[in-house]
Amino acid sequence: MDHETLNFPLKLAAKSHQLPEFKSLVSGRTTTRHPSLYKSDPNSTDTLNDTYERAITLMIAIRSHCKYTPEEPLSQAIQTELINLIYGSNFIEYAGADYTTTTAICTKLFNEYVSPEEILNTLQTTTTTTDENTSSTAITTTAVDKKGGMEVIQHAKALTYFLQKFYIEEEPLTESLILQTHRILCEGTTHSDGTPWQEWAGIYRTYEIAASSISPTNPQRLQKSIFIRASAVPKYMTDMVEDFESLTGEAEIGNFDVIDPFEIAAWLCTRILLSGVLMRYTGLVACIGDDGETAAGRGRDEYLKIANKANKVFHDEDGEVDVEAQTSHVQLTELVVRKVLECAERLVEVVIKAEDVEGE
Repeated sequence: MDHETLNFPLKLAAKSHQLPEFKSLVSGRTTTRHPSLYKSDPNSTDTLNDTYERAITLMIAIRSHCKYTPEEPLSQAIQTELINLIYGSNFIEYAGADYTTTTAICTKLFNEYVSPEEILNTLQTTTTTTDENTSSTAITTTAVDKKGGMEVIQHAKALTYFLQKFYIEEEPLTESLILQTHRILCEGTTHSDGTPWQEWAGIYRTYEIAASSISPTNPQRLQKSIFIRASAVPKYMTDMVEDFESLTGEAEIGNFDVIDPFEIAAWLCTRILLSGVLMRYTGLVACIGDDGETAAGRGRDEYLKIANKANKVFHDEDGEVDVEAQTSHVQLTELVVRKVLECAERLVEVVIKAEDVEGE
């Protein structure tokens, strides 16, 4: 296993200790140590600006407390966020494994020197059944689905690679970094037409595509999205990277969705890039998609609805509206801010609790 992934949550925790002070947009804002005051009201009618300001407040609180939080509890909390991120992102694409298996794979990958084959060979699912007549129990053990398991592994490896380069080492966002991240994400995956991954992973697509949010179990749920022409993809990607520093990060990464530069896994790659941008500038992530606990499919449907609408708005505004005034990313921004706030709420409890334990 790559040395970069070993004890990776600890590396992220150490980086969190080095984050610069985050200035609030509201002067005189103070923070409190009581975690209940950070909880959001599920019945709240807050505007996006309200939510944004709450997220800012929590970022300030987390950064002030992180300096005094032991790396171990902080790294465990970060690891949980990364697992939720990977599971939810895979769930959107009908990829990966169930939440329990995803957790087991990522925990090993993030903390041990072990090959993908070793990880998959040591994992298995256990089902217990009870005979109603005899009250006896039977335990059935089955191996983890190798394809789904490898999708989790490659997703985790691509995520750690991008976070290592863009967040920890603070490299600039470049096309070569994006291409290598996609190459790692798709390593070992065979194209549906039989083409080996070496011939398309980390390479911009060369033909036109139209994607849909069709469900394998419900073929009636079909919403098509037509993306940028293949011949224009390189220019759009160059423009996106060049505009990144001058525009809001999530706005530019959101445009990655509607460019859809790769034949396979472009949206998975989008969410990896978004995670790196958020970690670098906020120290938090946005776990988009389902979390293994709430109603299955709700997070996926929410994201796909936003992505499909963003695609239509992008095409309507492209070439007609100045880049700074385009709005295709607005709903994605709202979703991201809300998810960042949820992440902040979870982490602030961890850092405050750890600080209280240290003080006992």
